[in-house]
Amino acid sequence: MRQIALTLFFTGCILFALDAQSDTARARIALFEPAGQKSDAALTAVLDTVAESVELSLDVLQRYEVTRLPPADPAKDLARVRAYCQANRIDQAILGSGTVLAQGGYLFKLVVYDRRSDSITLEPEGSSSGALDMFDVTDKLVGTLLDGLSGTHLVFGSLSVETDPAGATVSVNGKEVGTAPLSLRGLPTGAVQVSARLAGHEDANAAATIADGEATDSSLNLARSTGTLALKVPRDAVISVRSTEIGQKDFTGPGAATLPTGSYDVQAGSPGMPAVSGKVTIARGASTAWLPWPKGYLDVQAVPVGATILVDGVDRGVTPRVVDVEPGALHHVELKKDKYQTYVTELAAAAADKVSLNPEMVQLPGSIRVETSIAGAAVKLDYYLAGTTPFVFNNVDPGDHVVEISNVKVGKRLFTVGDPVQVQVNPDETAVVSETFAEGMGQLAIQDSPTGSIVQIDGQTVDAEKALAAGIDVPAGFLDVAVTAPDSGKWTSTIEVDPGKTSWASTHAMTWALPRRTIALDGKPDSWEAIEPLSAMFSDPTAFMGDTKVAMTQVYLCRDDKYLYWRVDFARANPMLAPPPGMKQEIDCQLSFHLDKAKELDLGVASLRPGNRLNAYAVIFDDIKQRVSQRVPLAEDFKTGATMLVGRLRLDEIARYCKTPVEVTFGLGDNPGNGNWDQSQISETRLVDLSR
Repeated sequence: MRQIALTLFFTGCILFALDAQSDTARARIALFEPAGQKSDAALTAVLDTVAESVELSLDVLQRYEVTRLPPADPAKDLARVRAYCQANRIDQAILGSGTVLAQGGYLFKLVVYDRRSDSITLEPEGSSSGALDMFDVTDKLVGTLLDGLSGTHLVFGSLSVETDPAGATVSVNGKEVGTAPLSLRGLPTGAVQVSARLAGHEDANAAATIADGEATDSSLNLARSTGTLALKVPRDAVISVRSTEIGQKDFTGPGAATLPTGSYDVQAGSPGMPAVSGKVTIARGASTAWLPWPKGYLDVQAVPVGATILVDGVDRGVTPRVVDVEPGALHHVELKKDKYQTYVTELAAAAADKVSLNPEMVQLPGSIRVETSIAGAAVKLDYYLAGTTPFVFNNVDPGDHVVEISNVKVGKRLFTVGDPVQVQVNPDETAVVSETFAEGMGQLAIQDSPTGSIVQIDGQTVDAEKALAAGIDVPAGFLDVAVTAPDSGKWTSTIEVDPGKTSWASTHAMTWALPRRTIALDGKPDSWEAIEPLSAMFSDPTAFMGDTKVAMTQVYLCRDDKYLYWRVDFARANPMLAPPPGMKQEIDCQLSFHLDKAKELDLGVASLRPGNRLNAYAVIFDDIKQRVSQRVPLAEDFKTGATMLVGRLRLDEIARYCKTPVEVTFGLGDNPGNGNWDQSQISETRLVDLSR
């Protein structure tokens, strides 16, 4: 360090003198290394340092264009130096020498040659007694030289440079001066630029000002140089980067990672793909790409596992599996598995990209074949009507299903196979349901029958006590039921009994064959003894024209071979004899037979004003037109009592109107004269068969 400082001082003095030659252009300097005896290591080191320091000083002052040349001895090589300067238009040349004295010590000599004057302008000399005082001698030599050249005393300072990390190459004003940390003595005062560089780090720069006789410190921090590792990998890839400096760092998926420059071991892994290892070198400020998997990839994870993968018709194994494909191209992909529908799609994957394919494969449909011991049974699948047995349900989704087989009617009986059947359908298979029918059983209970009635089912007399109460066990199906009352009245009907259920049948809804009796037309109840009224014809309390005492309370029907008899009982007074207040024109009491085509045959008695005259009538009443459409010539006899009205008609005269069972009702109405009743009381309807 002391050698560099001395030379800088010496060189600065020379440059001060040379600077006077040009104010506008840089002087061109040829710097020849000082000549000396190479066998003397100390002398060689000093002379090398002198040359380096001179060059540095010239660069620091930034006024000169310096060319460094091999050694030249002032005593021997001046002619060569002169010729070089002339040929290359060099302004000045600096050269020198160091010589070992015979009595010991060293002699130093420096020379400045000026081309324009073609002369030696400076030629200082100095000697040292040995190696220890060589720098002291050269310091004095340079100072004396500078004072003699310029007549002015130059001032100098020192510069200490440290870098973090240490070991950086330091330059002052662009001239390398050594490795940090270092200390430079004898620098000319003024501003200088200090820079440092170190492999693997960013360059650092700083400005410093050299002050007279003072030490200037300069510290430079060299940041670690970095580059970029560009990772082109699938999104689920994990990349490990290792070096002595950083240890190990892990990265996930594609992207760019900033790393210190240098060499790294890298390893990449991705589910379903082979691990890849390698080395990469990160250069300063550059991006280094790493592509561990150069193909495109399909990550096939179909549900369920075990499906065969076909890519462009080529078998690539079974799921789950990652298969490679040519990047960028569209590929035809099929997934095949026994008992499942083939899954088909088209996919493309870029280089280093992994495309996921995770379909849920659809099972192939199955079928259900339904067989029954009696063909023709209606069958449903999952409660939807489908067909009749034997029957095959095709394209049935795999899983649990319900097959329901309806009852079968054979003759008048119903046969059943029991509860719906649970069926497990497997893909691409046929499940078989085979059921045997058995005769169904149910219960029949008959209501609204007179006490003591006899019950027959399909012509067989049964336990009437059970049948007319809680019910009696019977075969399921359609039963011909007959109920015969003690008064010889008879109700018949065909009743459907469902298997496993109780059917309730009322005589009110059956066809009534009237009791057989010849009635004395005397208006007294004696002839009607033991004949049951039409029960529940008036189930609720009623009134006629607001008067309860003239309302109908009971009605009766019977017949013999020649006549049809009917009877109406009133609560307390016969309105035909004592019409209630508000009567319009007449009071009608009638028996109505409901015929086809919305017509009815009305057979009745009318109480007419004046004098309460009674008159029988028979008409066809049009329900749609709400008026009498025809007066029928039927002979009717009637008899009134205090609380009753009795009528008698010839059966043969009404037979042509009632060839089949007909519905009958009793009615009591206030007739204003147009056939329509303003106020009325109407009984319930019964179905009567006059042919029996």
